[in-house]
Amino acid sequence: MALGIIQLNERHAPGTFLLFDESSTHVSSQTKFGTGKHASVVLIPQPSNSPNDPLPRWRKNLIYCVLFANSIIFSSIPPPLIAPSMVLMSHAVQRSIEDITMLTAYQLLACACYGPIGSALAHKYGKRPQFIFATIMGFIGTLVCCTTSDNYNVILAGRIIQGFSSAVFGSFTVAVMGDMCVSFTSDLSGLVC
Repeated sequence: MALGIIQLNERHAPGTFLLFDESSTHVSSQTKFGTGKHASVVLIPQPSNSPNDPLPRWRKNLIYCVLFANSIIFSSIPPPLIAPSMVLMSHAVQRSIEDITMLTAYQLLACACYGPIGSALAHKYGKRPQFIFATIMGFIGTLVCCTTSDNYNVILAGRIIQGFSSAVFGSFTVAVMGDMCVSFTSDLSGLVC
């Protein structure tokens, strides 16, 4: 081929599924389809009938609920809670509003610094240890911020600790959804996928 592109002799691209082969004109009778209004959709990958399916549907939904609740609690809620109370916090800790604004900036800096490290560790050891680490760090960071409300440096340390948590929950939660959809089992109309 032109421009140094090598012509492949494979019949189909890797990672794809042939619905129709030249030797057969119909889909196999064992092919599984969706249910309800998605009855014409062929499920890829095909779900197993094994009673030892690694994750039943209720467990996948529970995992989604826990991960997204933690993601909301540790990543989404603290900045909007701090923003309206900046003036009150600046009076309580006797600091300028710029210093109170820097609490969120340092949390985002910690999040940005830990993001590549957490990604590499998740690739090597899996996402579960990262989620456990993030939950512990988020809990500790929230405790540190809540226990002393009059010391700026303690609040800053708590926000930096929360940054490690928000880095994990902000990035890996969406990746877990993709991982779980690959092992999608049967119903297309539920909470999963």
